[in-house]
Amino acid sequence: MLHFDPQRGTAFSTYAGVAIKRRIWRAVARANRPQGRLPLPGPIDAQVVAEEHLWWAEVQEALSEAVSRLPDRSRRVIVAAYGLGGQPSRSLAAIGRECGVTREAVRHWRNDALLLLRLPAFSGRLRGLCGQDTRAAYVRTQALNRDWL
Repeated sequence: MLHFDPQRGTAFSTYAGVAIKRRIWRAVARANRPQGRLPLPGPIDAQVVAEEHLWWAEVQEALSEAVSRLPDRSRRVIVAAYGLGGQPSRSLAAIGRECGVTREAVRHWRNDALLLLRLPAFSGRLRGLCGQDTRAAYVRTQALNRDWL
């Protein structure tokens, strides 16, 4: 503890605790650092890549289908806030200025739309594609909705 200065009014235990904690974290980071060269990735399987692209296209289609079923105002807010349909995402304040309302009103609209999108009627196909169509996943979603409300 070469840099401890008792004239600064700090107890040695406070100074030492912080210094020791910092040294421990540095040692942990150093121990977790990869040693030597990183292995090169193996050959890419074209079939796996094609399947991933197909799955991703299906997910995007299911998402756009779910969003298209939302009420008009909710759909516009979700598309604008998350940049769907090739548009850049915009802030809630920017969407509010465009609609003539406050950022807080847009936040409520967005939250209402997200609650709707969690319902099985809207998200069933998307949940199936992402492996979230089990009973436990729906129970978690219901709990999230209750907490959100």
